[in-house]
Amino acid sequence: MVFTDLPYDAGQKAEFARQMFGHIENRTTDLADEILEVDPRSYSDPALARRERAEIFGTVPVVAAHGSQLPEPHDFLTVQLPNNEIVLVRQPDGEVRGFVNICRHRGARLVMDDAGSRRFFSCRYHGWTFAGDGTLRAIAHEPTFGQVDKSCLGLLEVPVEQRHVSSGSWTRRAVM
Repeated sequence: MVFTDLPYDAGQKAEFARQMFGHIENRTTDLADEILEVDPRSYSDPALARRERAEIFGTVPVVAAHGSQLPEPHDFLTVQLPNNEIVLVRQPDGEVRGFVNICRHRGARLVMDDAGSRRFFSCRYHGWTFAGDGTLRAIAHEPTFGQVDKSCLGLLEVPVEQRHVSSGSWTRRAVM
């Protein structure tokens, strides 16, 4: 059972959420009237895990990194999210952008390193090269690919927002 399955209307669920955030803010908790028993299968059921990834983690922000992990322009970090892997890249203007970690040519994993500093990312299979802003910059042996509009084949960007010094990412748009 996930939150969306609970037998409460939207107003009741909103009230539960307000109470929960109140507890977080006040560092308090509710005590249950009785012991809550949880079916252990809920921790190992693959179907439930898929639903949770889609219905919970696919629609809410995910804290992906701390800003201190990307201190300088061109620093990058690969992060495994519930639905895919992304590459976070510090831009020259100080912003952080995120991209799905796949080459747009054949879908191969693009960045193998966990972290580092690079101006460009090249696919190890066919040499497609992307700039840190996600644009497709070069294609090895480009004439063999025919007419290619590079402006349409940049990395798939995911929304990223920095708050304080954390970088978060939303995953639903990245899968599409």
